[in-house]
Amino acid sequence: SSQTYDLIIIGGGTSGLTLAGRLSTLLPHHRLLVLERGHNESTNPLIHIPGKFGEALSSPLNYGYTTTPQKHLDNRVLDLGAGRMLGGTSALNFLIWHSGCGAEYDVWEALGNKGWNGREMMRAIRKIEGFVDNEEHDGVKAVRKERHGVEGPLKTGFAGWYPPNTTPKLAQAYEKNGVAYTPDPMGGQNEGMTFTVMTVDPKRYTRTTSQTAFEALQTGNVDVLTGATVARVVLEDVEGQENLVATGVEFLDEEDNKWVVGLKQGGEVVVCGGYVQSPKILELSGIGKREVLEKTGVPVKVENPNVGENLQDHQFVHLSFEHAPGEITRDRIMTDPNWAKKQMELYQSSRTGFYTGAGAPVAVISLNKIMSSEEIAALSQKYGTPSDLNRVDMDPFLSNALPRHDTPPAPQIEILMPPWKISSLFEAEEGKTYTTFTPVLMHPLGRGSVHIRSSNPHDHPDIDLGFYSHPLDKEVMIAALKFAAKVTETEPLAGALKRRMTPREGELTDEEWWEHIKRDTHSAQHAIGSCSMLPRDKGGVVDDRARVYGVKGLRVCDGSIAPLHFSAHSQATIYGMAELVAEKI
Repeated sequence: SSQTYDLIIIGGGTSGLTLAGRLSTLLPHHRLLVLERGHNESTNPLIHIPGKFGEALSSPLNYGYTTTPQKHLDNRVLDLGAGRMLGGTSALNFLIWHSGCGAEYDVWEALGNKGWNGREMMRAIRKIEGFVDNEEHDGVKAVRKERHGVEGPLKTGFAGWYPPNTTPKLAQAYEKNGVAYTPDPMGGQNEGMTFTVMTVDPKRYTRTTSQTAFEALQTGNVDVLTGATVARVVLEDVEGQENLVATGVEFLDEEDNKWVVGLKQGGEVVVCGGYVQSPKILELSGIGKREVLEKTGVPVKVENPNVGENLQDHQFVHLSFEHAPGEITRDRIMTDPNWAKKQMELYQSSRTGFYTGAGAPVAVISLNKIMSSEEIAALSQKYGTPSDLNRVDMDPFLSNALPRHDTPPAPQIEILMPPWKISSLFEAEEGKTYTTFTPVLMHPLGRGSVHIRSSNPHDHPDIDLGFYSHPLDKEVMIAALKFAAKVTETEPLAGALKRRMTPREGELTDEEWWEHIKRDTHSAQHAIGSCSMLPRDKGGVVDDRARVYGVKGLRVCDGSIAPLHFSAHSQATIYGMAELVAEKI
């Protein structure tokens, strides 16, 4: 192509379109290009109707990645989701909007990333957010407006429908077990049980995504090309430059024709492909671990063994229950076509009914709420030394896998309560409704990796999540399951649950809990870290301005640069990261 650009953004997902929209306003005289493999799906009902969340996971709009066999889960292969469309995973996820606690982001700065701290992250998240208050608070939906942005391009608000009978009972059961109800988990203080704000515009009850934010921001200086599969970033030796220089991007169209689009002098490429595609694109471009590149026939341009490493993901396990009669859950949509049709008519005619709803009640919990001080002390003594003494980010205390004494506790566990059957370990019975409790491990010490298996840009890479590769994760998950089971046995919630379907009812030994964990662990689809923002000699791929080490004019901007995980669903943080990188560019 003869057209050149000041900035080429690879990936039109959560971070890519946020970055493009913000830079469109910050750099109005620059020409920007976004390359996206998927297409515009903004009018697709699977995307824009909140109550249809999750349905697109079984469609071509999901990349449909799978893991390598997970060694510690009896070699199970896990399904992974990522959005293949404009908006990326912001158009595919479960819409939950909340942030980690401030201390978790402060650690990023402590690891050598100036300006990446809790205060700056909360400011950036408020900058993108345009909270819409529909004033329909009812004791479950509550908000502290000072913790939210109101002028940003991404509309957020409360979804419409939620389980009206069970949710208040859940809050009471948590209260009796030491977990207080928090009216709002934003602003750096996220511990407690809450009903979160969602990426929903409550004036229309439609999903909001990075695409809707981009459309509100961009000023006409951005070209968006869909159907483009990136093959590599073009790197060249330029006279007078110590490092290789990014000069353009090679991509394939949908007929596999090869194109190269160039940068203007001094321009930049920003890779925004997420935790899978970003390390893959770097490796296809010759940036990565020598043995990976040589094995796949990719010429080594910049050797960096950290590319694709340090992968971290939240993992969850199901506790499944049959509801007592009287509660409507999502199961009815899937088993009663006539009722589903009526609910869709309500949505289309008056924006009411089930399809206005999304998400689930969330509890974010510190380890000292689910384990005794003696048990925590024993874990600290047993696992208090980093498994890799050369990696400060593997310190169990610094990474918040174990409670620290110098800061308020960062939550180690989340428990979701999706009001429907999720587990595949039992069959649903017609006419019955179910609910699921899902303890989620928020600060795993297990680490995985993402690496290309060939030089073909169409091939998925090998993804090893490394679940339970560190023994602390097993012990914390068993404790989390026991605590979740205790909550479900507490009134008034216990009276709303007829029986436990999986695992079996009754008291379980630790070994029985571990067998259930191996059968029913899944990815929460929140993976980060595969292009970590750290000093290069400490495991880094990019510096604190998101610049790739060893290359001029190349950055990465997405969840893959987060060096350590945080106790929240990932999208609000990733939006905030894109805002911060835009300011640095």
